[in-house]
This record gives sequence, C-alpha cells and structure tokens, in this order.
Amino acid sequence: MRFVADADRGISFFLSIAGQPFVEVLSGDIVPIPGTADVDVTGVALDPEGTGLLGTQLPVDLYPASLNVTDASGATMPLAPGLALNAPGSENFANKYITYIGTNLYITHFDAAVDIGKTFNVTYTSGPASVPIVLHAQIITENRATTPVFSGATFQEA
Repeated sequence: MRFVADADRGISFFLSIAGQPFVEVLSGDIVPIPGTADVDVTGVALDPEGTGLLGTQLPVDLYPASLNVTDASGATMPLAPGLALNAPGSENFANKYITYIGTNLYITHFDAAVDIGKTFNVTYTSGPASVPIVLHAQIITENRATTPVFSGATFQEA
C-alpha cells in the first residue's frame, strides 16, 4: 500500500503495523502489509469438461479489487463478480466475462470449439480482512507563528 500524507518538512510520520515496532515513513512510500501475498498464476487452462471453469482456485481471503485476469495475448478480461453462468439475457452480451463464485473462476459463454485451448493469467492479492495500523505524527517547528498543520493520511493501492 502507498502511504499518502501532507508533504511538509515540519511533520514526520511513524507507523506501527500489526503490532510491529514504529517505523518512520514518508508520503509516497510503499508500505508492506504483513500477511498479504501477491499472486501471479500464468498459463491457467480451462476445465476440459466444458464447464467454463478456469483451472485455479481463488483464496477465501482475496482482495476482490486486486483480481485481474488476462488472456494469453495480455488483453484484460472484463470481470463480473457473482454473474451466474447462465444468467437470463447473458446470451446477448457482446463480450465474454470472467466471473467468480466463491473461490471458483469461470468464463461466461464458454464455447468448447473456440475456448478450450485458451490460457489465462490470473493475478491478485490476498490477506487479512483488517490490519491494525497506528500512526504517530510528530510536528516540529522553530517558528511558533507558522506551526505545520496535519490534515490526515491515507493508504492507496499501489
């Protein structure tokens, strides 16, 4: 995760993540979150039984926003989480979608004649549902007339 905060030389930031000792961080730093894992699975084939099931399982602790599926050419497949494989009207969709139901990944509108030889690349991040983070902001000034003001900090997906 990317730590984002006011960039003021009069403010120093210290983070304790998951009970670990405090470490100084700067705005823009990439901060590793304990217990997370970035996964990249290449060459994922489709189930030869013709179900549209991709041959990899997602973890139960998946961060859904991190899921990305590309075809062998590198083109991103559009995601439709929870879309039923035979949803009413889905036969009219212009595109094939990747859907996941539980820990299974599927391609919609599976056509064995067209799709059976295709492979896909799946990337995602998994980890704990929540991580305790404590932030200390140290404000330093040599001029009492211009004290720095701390207005907050956030984490952004890196």
